[in-house]
Amino acid sequence: MSYRMEIDALNALVKEQQRTNELLEIIVKQRGEEHEDVKPTRPTTRKTGK
Repeated sequence: MSYRMEIDALNALVKEQQRTNELLEIIVKQRGEEHEDVKPTRPTTRKTGK
């Protein structure tokens, strides 16, 4: 395999990884927005006054 073919293959991998990262960022943002709508749960531990 020539160096040019190797470079082209690596460039293709880099572009694919960049696209994957972009899609993951979109997913993380969407999930973050979904969780903002959820009310926080009450703590399970009870404070006892002595």
